[in-house]
Amino acid sequence: MRNEPVQVISLYLDDSGVFTIGEKSKFFVYGGYSFTNDKDRLTAKNVYKKRVLQIKAGLGLGADDELKAAMLNAKHKRSLFEILKNYNSLDCAVNIDNVYPSILENKLSVHRYKDYVLKRLIKIEIERLISAGSVDPFRAAALRVYIDQQHTSTDGYYTLSESISEELNHGIHNFEYGVFHAPLFKAPVSVKIEFCDSKHHYLIQASDILANRAFTAYNFNLSKLMQDIPHHNHLDMP
Repeated sequence: MRNEPVQVISLYLDDSGVFTIGEKSKFFVYGGYSFTNDKDRLTAKNVYKKRVLQIKAGLGLGADDELKAAMLNAKHKRSLFEILKNYNSLDCAVNIDNVYPSILENKLSVHRYKDYVLKRLIKIEIERLISAGSVDPFRAAALRVYIDQQHTSTDGYYTLSESISEELNHGIHNFEYGVFHAPLFKAPVSVKIEFCDSKHHYLIQASDILANRAFTAYNFNLSKLMQDIPHHNHLDMP
């Protein structure tokens, strides 16, 4: 019997906000997009790139200039958001007020907590893709996660990828509550995490726009910004 090809799941993520004690903004946010086939992924990249080039031309910017949410007005950010609105998107809002001060005061603890948030966000997105029938848990898969800005050490990324791989392939025990969470897959899953220079990755740039939109919605009580998004997945933490 001929083996079926490995499923490739691609996630692009960026953050918005500052994760530290005393931060004025209440929420720290991750946002991004997921894809389960190259056709959709490349189409999304190309339509986003086209819109970026149109906006750059209108602003008189050069080809090497990156459009960051922080530098754009609401009209341009909305335009960039709308172009990918119908693709699978996700975000996580971390309420900093509810995070233990002992975590926020320790740099290594902050990195570990961010890794934990990313792992939770990635897991609920994969669960959604399985529930929607976009991913088959009985077929081998390759998870590729692209994150803007190196928020931890290279060792930290290795640890995060190993932790995600362990949970997807073997499940995880919560010894505090005596609970075992079964693995999401019944076939092998490989995991690779790559931190990227967003200047060269249009889907990371798109994730920056989405994360900024979510940050604005949650911190300024503008919930309408995150409503009526057809294929969106949201997680609140902690």
